[in-house]
Amino acid sequence: INTEPIYEASVFISPLMYNKDTLGIFSGITNYNNSIRKLGVDVSLQTYEQKHLVDVGGYINFGDKKISNLYVRMNDNPVKIFEPFMEGEVTGLEGTCSANITVNGRTEDPDIKGSIGLQDVALTVDYLKTRYHFTHVFNVNGRILNLAGLKVYDEKNHAALVSRGSYLDVSNFNRVYLRNVELVATTPFMVMNTRQQDNELYFGQGFATGKIRFTGPIDNVNMNLNLNTEAGTQMSLPIGSSSEYYGNDFIHFVNKKLKENIVKDASHSTNFTMNLNLNVNENAFLQIIFDPTVGDIISGTGDGNIQMKINDEGDFTMYGAY
Repeated sequence: INTEPIYEASVFISPLMYNKDTLGIFSGITNYNNSIRKLGVDVSLQTYEQKHLVDVGGYINFGDKKISNLYVRMNDNPVKIFEPFMEGEVTGLEGTCSANITVNGRTEDPDIKGSIGLQDVALTVDYLKTRYHFTHVFNVNGRILNLAGLKVYDEKNHAALVSRGSYLDVSNFNRVYLRNVELVATTPFMVMNTRQQDNELYFGQGFATGKIRFTGPIDNVNMNLNLNTEAGTQMSLPIGSSSEYYGNDFIHFVNKKLKENIVKDASHSTNFTMNLNLNVNENAFLQIIFDPTVGDIISGTGDGNIQMKINDEGDFTMYGAY
């Protein structure tokens, strides 16, 4: 035999499980032509009813470092399988994902084209305790996932829209970046829904209009928020030394002429940084808690500007006039 051998392998797994979830029946066939260093792939994930969830096929030539006719197709996959990759950021992931992607070109700079559709996706942002839902088809061109036009809804079905020029950069598969992602709310949008046990620094329910800008790698996002408070906002700022929860049975003192500069630092490591510029108006009810055990609380409505900063080490600073 003078020719180079062709290697073939097949894999069958039933059931395929990940993170204690049953994904389905996995089957895969590969062949490798050693003379031209070309790998062929044909992989499938199906339900027990033979519905195709994932299909991957095509060729990778390691000799000339080219990918040809490689495709990835997904059909109504549950997005919950991605939740372990978002641990500490989002929980309660629901909905389905479909995709039709083709890959060609050189391995170091492949030409990726197609679309990814997310249907009835819902999730809770851990830090804010807000739950959002959306349905959208994202276009993929090169290593850019276009986010423009995505409409996100809060629990009360108020919408915010992702602006033009917002995209996800996957040039480096090891670290995905958010580029110029801007979320705009022109009607009251829920931006906070926390209790004191969720966040001892500040808590309450917040509705706002304005812009939220996300930049940087998704594992260490930088957020810049320019917001105006809207009706329904109730925010509490405990600045006393106690971190114990007491409930609401205490006296409120109202002073509409209050002006305070507040600075409070804490050390809780985060995977993001945040700069908030909040224009507070009489739509918002604000209470500053000094000592709830004796009713040392100032609360009411008014006008002012509050700025909050959180760095990726968890240090929290707040200042402004109200």
